[in-house]
Amino acid sequence: MASQRLVLLKLGGSVVTFKNQPLRFNQTATNRIGRVLASLDYSLALVHGGGSFGHYYAAKHELSRITSNASRKGVAAAKAAMIELHSKILKSLQQAGLSPFTVSPVALIEASSRKWLKRHLALLIKDRMIPVTYGDVLQDEGGYRIVSGDTLMFEIAQLLKPSTVFFAMDEDGIYPDKSLSGAPIVELKADSLVLDKLLAGLKSSVLDATGGIVFKIQEARRIAELGIDVYFVNGFKPERIVKALKGGEIRGSLIKGVRR
Repeated sequence: MASQRLVLLKLGGSVVTFKNQPLRFNQTATNRIGRVLASLDYSLALVHGGGSFGHYYAAKHELSRITSNASRKGVAAAKAAMIELHSKILKSLQQAGLSPFTVSPVALIEASSRKWLKRHLALLIKDRMIPVTYGDVLQDEGGYRIVSGDTLMFEIAQLLKPSTVFFAMDEDGIYPDKSLSGAPIVELKADSLVLDKLLAGLKSSVLDATGGIVFKIQEARRIAELGIDVYFVNGFKPERIVKALKGGEIRGSLIKGVRR
């Protein structure tokens, strides 16, 4: 059963950093999100992307979701950059009056006991802490690979069954094609052929290290198949999160949770 007072939010790397400017944190946008989150009467769990910190080194050293024999120096640089970004985000959240608590991405993917992990997260939330994790580089058989923050969103949703999930991004929602023209799609059903066609149309040979919008939608669909509504909203307008939680109409996209 879904937790009626838990919101799971992904802070996209394109929101918390200036994605086209290597290693540049977007302090203003992150602070604004923190202030809005502090006003919510909900429990929270957060995931953030890598933006111009993680993706910069991922591109430079050919790291992706596929395991590869990447250089040790490249892996070390990407890990250090993500820790630096994570620290900046934690500080911003603290300044907003929130109490973030780092949860290791490795633990979320490779914990030997899912029961222990679920209890750990639940106890943090019960104590009014905010679990925060992030996309990262993991060691794997034969090399290293990136675990996307989008995948971590699914892992947490599966464990905690939040009432609502949000992906905060640098666009107003999911658009029907790559041109981003017109208005975003208002609502999609996770089990619809329309969503299949949309994904097929959005696929591109040029993707970022974690799969771009296509992979994001695929992971959101998996979350919606758990029966949870998933919103795609503009992270530069975080007030829309509040409005959505109050049942108001927003400019954004909803992948409707499958009701069984």
